[in-house]
Amino acid sequence: MATPEASRRQTLAYQPALDGVRGLAVAAVLGFHLEVSWLSGGYLGVSVFFTLSGFLITSLLLGEHGRNGWVDLPGFYQRRARRLVPAGLLTLGLICVAAMTHLVQVKSTFRRDVFASMFQVLNWVQLYGHQSYADLFSAPSPVAHYWSLGIEEQFYVLWPLMLVVVLRLLARFAVPHRVVWFVAVAWVASCVSAFLSARWWSTDAAYYATWARAAEVLGGALLAAVMYAPAGAKRVGPRQVPQWCRYLGPPALVVVAVLVVRTPAGRGWAFNGGLPLFAILAVLIVIALQVPGWFTKALSAAPLVWLGQLSYGLYLFHWPLFLILSKDRTHVDGWQLIVVRLAATVAIAMLSSWVLEHPIRERRMLRSGVRLTVALTTAVAVVGALAVTVAMPAAASTAVAPPIISASTTVPPSTLPQSTVAGETTTTLPPPLVMAVFGDSVPAWLLRDGSVGMTRTDAVLVTAAHEACDAMIDTPASRDKFGVELHPPADCEDWDTYYPKVLDQSGVHIDVAVLVLGMAPVLDHKIDGQWVHPCTSMDWYLQDVAKRLDFFRSRNVPVVWALPGQLGQHSQFLVPDDYRERMDCVRAGLAKFAADHGVPTLDMQPVVCPDGDCEAVRGIDGVHVDPAAAPKVLNWLIDGVIATIRPA
Repeated sequence: MATPEASRRQTLAYQPALDGVRGLAVAAVLGFHLEVSWLSGGYLGVSVFFTLSGFLITSLLLGEHGRNGWVDLPGFYQRRARRLVPAGLLTLGLICVAAMTHLVQVKSTFRRDVFASMFQVLNWVQLYGHQSYADLFSAPSPVAHYWSLGIEEQFYVLWPLMLVVVLRLLARFAVPHRVVWFVAVAWVASCVSAFLSARWWSTDAAYYATWARAAEVLGGALLAAVMYAPAGAKRVGPRQVPQWCRYLGPPALVVVAVLVVRTPAGRGWAFNGGLPLFAILAVLIVIALQVPGWFTKALSAAPLVWLGQLSYGLYLFHWPLFLILSKDRTHVDGWQLIVVRLAATVAIAMLSSWVLEHPIRERRMLRSGVRLTVALTTAVAVVGALAVTVAMPAAASTAVAPPIISASTTVPPSTLPQSTVAGETTTTLPPPLVMAVFGDSVPAWLLRDGSVGMTRTDAVLVTAAHEACDAMIDTPASRDKFGVELHPPADCEDWDTYYPKVLDQSGVHIDVAVLVLGMAPVLDHKIDGQWVHPCTSMDWYLQDVAKRLDFFRSRNVPVVWALPGQLGQHSQFLVPDDYRERMDCVRAGLAKFAADHGVPTLDMQPVVCPDGDCEAVRGIDGVHVDPAAAPKVLNWLIDGVIATIRPA
């Protein structure tokens, strides 16, 4: 049996500076979710959490094995459950209550996501799960942040088992560091998988797949394996780190800070297999903190340590609270809104820590494993029941009111302008202009919301718009702000099939084709294996639109192009942070293209962004027209088309 002195040497002592690193990491994540403009890479704080977890958990496991010659796996799993599960279930339960009371909006996938979060597989659900187009523009999921907790929990379940098996296999050998080679091979394999997942599967896989993100966790585990020797070696326990290692930390932290500020959200090296390299920086910081010095003292500052000790609760509660404490609900904006959100998050995290987390973790509550199991099983059942009780949103209706007709409905006679002379009905005004409006969900929802109560008789609109479909089924893959690849829905028809149907089966002669196009190029698109920014090139899109114009001209149908206006700030949930620059490039490219091809245009900028303010008209998602503003925008569009086709 190990002596007390040997036991002390075999155990990694508490290091306040590591909690300081946690504090910086959670601050970066919170800043990112608060949409602080200079923290576009704040999500990299999650990677730091992964590396710290790998280092600490592996250190604990190897330390216990060094002391006792074995690892108490049931005890390890119970300690992890006490530390993580109660607060996680509490947060999910509160989110369900918030959804039931309409404090947060939910998607049609809410129940699925809650159950996936409970069982720590949300990262896989987000990777494989498909969402509807309406969901894409609804409020963000209040459980979206559980994906990273899922990856950590999967590591906590699988890694101890793997490590114990390897240690037992190596027990017959008295060769130090044999376990290091196992961890090193696992780390290299995960690094390679991150790169291959991004290249051969998708950037989404490189971000969400457990095997790709494991490299960041295993980076910390490798450091722990280097510091510990397996049982049977002449020397066991944490090894002395050379003094020169203290110089590695400051420059590594500076590079991390630069990357947090400069890394774009949803694209770039972080989504193309580069996160394992970022983990090396976190490893260097941890190595430096093993040597006393000014760097260790700086990261051991009381505010940072306190923030790090509270980091789990802060991470759990911050995201749903940010959604609940919206600008409209709090009636504050800017830094005031940030302060309100942070204050609420800290208060609830502290309350959870004092009332629930610490009492259970320190066995002041639920002392026995049996009581813990019963309590957690009951909590899972309660949260599941609450999730099932939450009403799911109904599918958005695409039905529209007269005078709008679908592409397969004849024009109602009551919409034709008429007058009565000597008992006879004769048409005295010009017949209504029949407009077929083409595009994606922007015009589709505009027609749906703007036509309610409309009484004008000078136009009949044919809805030729399709949600999520710009009539280009072979469009290159695009990606949203977070690197998730987007593809047209299964029912999307290419324009050379869909456009003839509209013209031939609408039941009326189409007087003008109104193209409300231009949203598709805003995102990056994969062209010849490379992601292309819209300010770099839109040729892939304009070449296709040119063919559409040729089609309409061959059918003698005049075209009016409604150029898209600038996006609102809420579009940042979908479009990267440079959304204004992107739309400026798209608008300029479309305007030049239309001029070169002799297509009359209507610039929607003045009506969707009056006086440069896009927030009121653009609605909650920053992309579509708000239902309250839709009638005004639709009337403006109709007036503009009539003035273009039938000038006074």
